[in-house]
Amino acid sequence: GPVLEIERVALQLEALPLLLGEAQIEQVRLVRPVLHLRAAPDGTPQGLSALAPLASDSIGPRRLTVVDGRVTLRHADDTESAAAEQVSFELLAEGQRGPYEIDGEMGIAGQPLTFEAQLGRTAGQASAPLQLNMGAPLGDGAASGSFRGLVSWPEDRPELEGELSLRADDARATVAMLGRLAGAQPPPLPSWAGSPFSLEAQLNLGRDRVRLDQARL
Repeated sequence: GPVLEIERVALQLEALPLLLGEAQIEQVRLVRPVLHLRAAPDGTPQGLSALAPLASDSIGPRRLTVVDGRVTLRHADDTESAAAEQVSFELLAEGQRGPYEIDGEMGIAGQPLTFEAQLGRTAGQASAPLQLNMGAPLGDGAASGSFRGLVSWPEDRPELEGELSLRADDARATVAMLGRLAGAQPPPLPSWAGSPFSLEAQLNLGRDRVRLDQARL
């Protein structure tokens, strides 16, 4: 299963529950944590469901701060690769099962990314509302994407269904970036493709499917 290594951790307990003999964690700060995951045969992370009990622990935390973390993937041939680097974020939870808010940044395949999201309550639900915004610098411009809809997690991989919006200053650079993030080499686009673009569509993303409906380019 997943293995978490932490260089330094700091805990802040809530004062009133502590006086009553109960331990409730207000804030956890993790400095340079490394999360080691096993890779599925197709190279995607597996075993994430094993982390779910941490989010439902009755003692908290209400606020989780991660500073300069990393995520690695160990493959079947026992080699290890970096899935994400320079991961820093702050996660706020209003209750034991949400709703949650997260705001942070990370790097994947050398590409800096910013992200912010709001996730609804997850207790006893097959799905929860999710609003996600991401951004990436691209040379002199930038690319951004947003999703608003529902997320469910029947297995280790989440499934998404809702509205997807993509905008970028350079279509050619954006396609190349998405290829790097996916670990693929997309075909080069002609020079005239280096212009701004926007895409809006209904996204249906699952284990074995990616479908875009009602796409508007």
